[in-house]
Amino acid sequence: MAESHPAGAASERAFLARIPADARRLLLEDARTIRADAAEVIFAATDQPRVGVLLVGRARRYIAAGDGRQVTTGYLGPGDLVGNGTLFGIGLLAVGALSTCVVAEFQAGRFVRLAHEDRSTREAFTDATTALVREGHVGLALTAFGTMRERVAHHLVALAADEPGAVAPVLTMTQQRLADCVGTVREVVARTLREFRAEGLVVTAGGRVEVLDAGRLARVAAGRWTRGIDPLVAASRTRTEGLDASPHAIIGVDSSGLIVYANARADSLFGWAVGELVGSILDRLVPPSVADRHRRALAAYFETDRSPRPMAGGLEMHAVRRDGSEVPITGRVAATDTAFGQVAFVTITERGQSAT
Repeated sequence: MAESHPAGAASERAFLARIPADARRLLLEDARTIRADAAEVIFAATDQPRVGVLLVGRARRYIAAGDGRQVTTGYLGPGDLVGNGTLFGIGLLAVGALSTCVVAEFQAGRFVRLAHEDRSTREAFTDATTALVREGHVGLALTAFGTMRERVAHHLVALAADEPGAVAPVLTMTQQRLADCVGTVREVVARTLREFRAEGLVVTAGGRVEVLDAGRLARVAAGRWTRGIDPLVAASRTRTEGLDASPHAIIGVDSSGLIVYANARADSLFGWAVGELVGSILDRLVPPSVADRHRRALAAYFETDRSPRPMAGGLEMHAVRRDGSEVPITGRVAATDTAFGQVAFVTITERGQSAT
């Protein structure tokens, strides 16, 4: 269902917050609002290029075969850029609603022109495309090589990102819908959920799944299939207990700005679910106005002696949460060699707290 779009409602969403006000205004001035119920297709793979921003709800990217089988390649939450396969050049890719969704749909031609002409829009689109490809790579590798326990755990952890602040996220998800996401039949999912219930990982009742221990589920998801397939996912399995248990937010970043490690405190501070920051770009946590400066500083750090030091000379900075709000922080960075190359570990404290 489409209706006129209330432009102001989307202006502070994550993707839109990264682009200049003029570009945002151009996209929103004739955008339309699309509402989709759970299990409804938002953008079909066979549509002409379609693009927008998810304002409300939870959606998934998936590839569908002609016989009805589906493979979920990633999940979307409020603020994420939404596009179909013809936009990204991935022919079979579609977007479907997992809950009631509201999307601000842009004119595709105008969006593509802005992505060519405006640097910030182009960088935001590139980051969204990179995330899509990475999620698709992990999703397809998991389907091909993961056990059913690993596959179900992976999707439950990803879906739990809908409620990043909840102690025990509750997913409104029938076994059949979860089976569609996983790419299997309901009976197989039901059997796996029984195992997880017996292990104290989840509670299920009446079309709902309560995730009791997202951390343990994440460890189940990061099984043997990750070895030699995706070093970013594998890296998340090698985290030390000391970093995990730290009362401070700690993230690990490689020289390209890719987040390869984040402890639970970092996920909580920035409003993300356990394990969700790993594999994303550092720019996701940086105000757009200073993103270029941060990229240059990171490159300079890896090119020097990489000794431990305060970030920004010890000055206070601001970081961006998932909902687009900013939090004042200070930070200290130290690099170390890992199995995946040099990684800069950043210890982050909120203003007023002290790092120990």
